[in-house]
Amino acid sequence: MKGLVKGLAHARCKTQLGEYKQRIQSLLQRPQHLKEFAGHVERVQSLKSKQKALAKNTNVVDELYRLLGT
Repeated sequence: MKGLVKGLAHARCKTQLGEYKQRIQSLLQRPQHLKEFAGHVERVQSLKSKQKALAKNTNVVDELYRLLGT
């Protein structure tokens, strides 16, 4: 049973890490011209709107590892 929880925790953690890396890359793309600024603002707003779900998934990973006692 512990192995299943550990595997699930690892998989979820890997998924969350990928999500965070993707968000960072998206935010690093700063607009060089005013025309691109509106698109950048939309990206930032989109990321903010999905922030609760990201935090919830991160908490799930934390709980899984807490269950394992590691």
